Amino acid sequence: MDKFIKTFMAVYETRNFSLAAKQLFISQPSVSVKIHQLEEQLGVVLFERNGHRQVRPTTAATHFYKTAEQLLQTWQQGTQEVQQLAAHPRKKRYLGFLTDDLGGIVTRNYSFAFGRLKVFNYDPYYELRSNFTSSD
Repeated sequence: MDKFIKTFMAVYETRNFSLAAKQLFISQPSVSVKIHQLEEQLGVVLFERNGHRQVRPTTAATHFYKTAEQLLQTWQQGTQEVQQLAAHPRKKRYLGFLTDDLGGIVTRNYSFAFGRLKVFNYDPYYELRSNFTSSD
């Protein structure tokens, strides 16, 4: 997916299939094929080809460019997150504490602190247990 978006963005920015191909380190026919496939998938013409090397983006291409930037950024962010998860698998950990005899004040304070970790996007994979014993 990102190859189609990157190809589209390169053609849009350079206004030239050959320059876009050089920028992407692929052949010019590959650029033409990717753009044609993207146009078919979207059901619109993205570039007006006038027979010369220069191409002109259509109104649809101008609107799609903004979306393409966001799509590429989201794709790259998602890819990075998945790779980080694969490199550092999350293991379940237990956070144990004893309840007190004062009506659960300690329990409430620990629960509050644990909840704050998630509020700050720490998002640990923990399970909170009270009266934790070594046999659990």
